[in-house]
Amino acid sequence: KYVATDLTVPPMSHDREVKVVQPVEITAYGEFAFEPRDLLAFPPNAKIVWINRDATDHAIEVHPLDDDDGEPLFASGPIAPGDYSDPIPFDTPGRFVFRATAHPDVVGTVFVE
Repeated sequence: KYVATDLTVPPMSHDREVKVVQPVEITAYGEFAFEPRDLLAFPPNAKIVWINRDATDHAIEVHPLDDDDGEPLFASGPIAPGDYSDPIPFDTPGRFVFRATAHPDVVGTVFVE
């Protein structure tokens, strides 16, 4: 079960606190990854924020699972090390895939109820 969290990130390009249900970290502890990678039973209208814990910029794209090669529903633009994306609401039930644009083989999924 996902519970709303007050996410406080040291101000970088954003000077605000963001209320989210689920933060997803971009990590590179020996191998690039998302943590958590899969979000199951995600509630509608909940938001995800991607936090860059790596030492280089990353950008995130979100696609419907059945149209993974089409235009993204959301593209974050560069997320600097230590910074985070704008909160992305998932307000439609369905299955979605997210990936860092520089690492298209590393993906995560969101299953919105």
